[in-house]
Amino acid sequence: MVAREDLVASGGPRRVKPAARSSGLVAAWLVLVAVIAAILAWLFANADETRSRWSLAQPRAVVALPTDVPSQWNRSESTPAPAAAPAPPPQAAPTPAPAPAPVAAAPPPAAAPAPSRGLTPAPDAALVEAAPIGPLPKVGTDGRQPWQVYALPFNAPDTKPWVAVLVTGLGLSSAATEAAIAKLPPDVTLSFSPYADKLGDWLQAARAAGHEVLIDLPLEPANFPQHDPGPYTLLTTLSASENSARLEWVLSRGVGYVGVVGEFGSRFSTSAKYLLPMFEVLKRRGVMYVDAKASPESVAGRVARDMGVPRALNDRLIDAEGGRAAIDAKLAEIERVARADGQAVAFASPYPITVDRLIAWLPTAQHKGYVIAPVSAVANRQKDQ
Repeated sequence: MVAREDLVASGGPRRVKPAARSSGLVAAWLVLVAVIAAILAWLFANADETRSRWSLAQPRAVVALPTDVPSQWNRSESTPAPAAAPAPPPQAAPTPAPAPAPVAAAPPPAAAPAPSRGLTPAPDAALVEAAPIGPLPKVGTDGRQPWQVYALPFNAPDTKPWVAVLVTGLGLSSAATEAAIAKLPPDVTLSFSPYADKLGDWLQAARAAGHEVLIDLPLEPANFPQHDPGPYTLLTTLSASENSARLEWVLSRGVGYVGVVGEFGSRFSTSAKYLLPMFEVLKRRGVMYVDAKASPESVAGRVARDMGVPRALNDRLIDAEGGRAAIDAKLAEIERVARADGQAVAFASPYPITVDRLIAWLPTAQHKGYVIAPVSAVANRQKDQ
């Protein structure tokens, strides 16, 4: 046998002491912990860049967002949107000098060169004033007024009750606007937001389908500026000349319309002081005014009548509450108003459910003996409310 001393002397196997082995393991762990700590420190210091690089390396899917959500600039301050079509949060808009950035919407289809249903082609050169901001309506030298020339011809006898249906806030959602133009019969009048992209094309597309058209005119609501109808809103804090300039900007956005729809306005429309300069412009331009009646205290109808401006007044907003039953109930109220007064004006928004209920109701109303009339046909026929 080989002696233990000989093995040691010849470099043979030795027994490592437990203390030495433990010390080596500890040192290895300390090195590992130090490396991990260094890596974590680097990642923390470069977290934003790391996330950005990782995000860019991932495949992305393009998701088409729904477009038929009404703009916050085209809804009554007292009217919630139906649950199926929530509105985006309000956005503050500064008082501008230049034109506001248009709401993104696909341009409308090209309009036919001549409108249907006997509508006079627009523009009529004798009824247009060329202005730096765009074409403005004017009364012709022969006395012809744009609101009459561009109106949808209507010859129904007044022995039956008339109902004018007006859909406002169009032009901001291409899907909603195309649906209203294509699906609703020409007897329904359409009004477009002044902030719509390519508004002139939308107006011509609607007229080509036989619809009488108007432009929405944003007026100051009672809860302004919490509710801001947009940068060209007529305000009680502005001078008459400033409001007139804003009004003429709205009027310059297109041609072929019969008038404007005073949207919101629960503060502005309650004071003759602010309405008078507005109606002076409308009378000089030969266009009619439709009051949304955002406030029961509105005096717009009376002031317009006294100044000789043709006007119509909203009797019911049929989709102030979302849902089929609520809309149908408002349409039943419109029928009662028309029976009692001889005519009625129904305001509506371009929500899909509203369009569907109108499509279902219109033939039924006609079968009951109601005549669906353009808004221009009821001008000056309603009592001041």
